[in-house]
Amino acid sequence: MVDSALDTNEIPAHTGAPGAGVERGPSDTVPAPFAQDEVVELVVPARTEHLRLVRLAAAGVASTVGFGLDRLEELRIAVDELAAVAIDESDPHQRLSIRYAGASGTVTVTGRVASAAAAAPALHRVAQELLDLMADDYSINVADGHLEFHLVKHGAPDTTDA
Repeated sequence: MVDSALDTNEIPAHTGAPGAGVERGPSDTVPAPFAQDEVVELVVPARTEHLRLVRLAAAGVASTVGFGLDRLEELRIAVDELAAVAIDESDPHQRLSIRYAGASGTVTVTGRVASAAAAAPALHRVAQELLDLMADDYSINVADGHLEFHLVKHGAPDTTDA
């Protein structure tokens, strides 16, 4: 028996009984409480010690839209590189805002932090090579007193994850 709350995309309360859970219909491919389209917003102080939270949120969204382990790790590396560049170009008293959107096997990440930079920073050669390998598309821009980055990663099935 499927609870009628599932028909309205609501998640029924857990009964607390051992082994009790939410019954899922055959069309439900993503476990509760996540939907197929995910948007997560994160705001952290613009300091390197918070990069682990930036990576963790990216991995969380990627896992909800079906990324394999290899693609998930590639996304984490790319997000880390871009967020580190943004942090390096900002005052540590600023806040880094990141928006993660996951849908149809793709994760898009946008980040923004206040910056006095007049132009987008040149990437270190190694960082650029990593991003070229790990990201399907990325950019770094300066607009309206903010450094902004954009990243797209597609989660096509990995042959090593099967």
